[in-house]
Amino acid sequence: MGIRRGEITTNIIRNGLVFNVDAANRASYPKTGTVITDTVDNKSGTMSGTSFSSDNLGTLFFDGTDDEINFSYINPPPPFSLLIWVKPEDVSGTRVLFYANANNYFTSINSNKFTLGRSGVAHDVTSDTSLSTSTWYYLGVTVDSSNNVVLYINGAIEKTGTTSAVTPNTNLQISDTTYDLNGSVGNAHIYNRVLSAEEVLHNYNGLKGRFGLWEWVLSLRIL
Repeated sequence: MGIRRGEITTNIIRNGLVFNVDAANRASYPKTGTVITDTVDNKSGTMSGTSFSSDNLGTLFFDGTDDEINFSYINPPPPFSLLIWVKPEDVSGTRVLFYANANNYFTSINSNKFTLGRSGVAHDVTSDTSLSTSTWYYLGVTVDSSNNVVLYINGAIEKTGTTSAVTPNTNLQISDTTYDLNGSVGNAHIYNRVLSAEEVLHNYNGLKGRFGLWEWVLSLRIL
């Protein structure tokens, strides 16, 4: 079954999924208002400044000025996996993707690189690949119970490294009013375990068509 307008098929791994928001899923966001719902626990977050677009079946736009989505009930300690579909329009400075308050982890686009860091601490793991504007990416990070980190870009392992243990907090944001995201978000999800490389690739393949990342195969017929 593919993706149909008005009925988004989120073909992603379900084992360990603890958080899932999707602007194309009307159960998550009804195209209007400031309330967005996590479809796993049916709990709500508050949108501030973001706007809805029907592009790619449904996305949320962050204009880079005081835009964020706040969920006050979730922030899993390691092990975890954080993954998000994002199309940045500005990759300069620091543009937060996932952010957890009070000395916790965050993922961001930092000077056109994808990073994992901690509040008040320099970025622990940074991609080698530079990100471009107006381009959809599936950005993911896994952190295991020993604080080993794997960064992913579009379903492929990008970089490995380590981070330091921090105290979990119960406040999760997408974007941040201090380090505002400038761009669009389609789908964001969190797992309470480390996804394997095969599982991250599965998630990427399950939704890449929605975001225009088709793989074209040229067949040559020899006469």
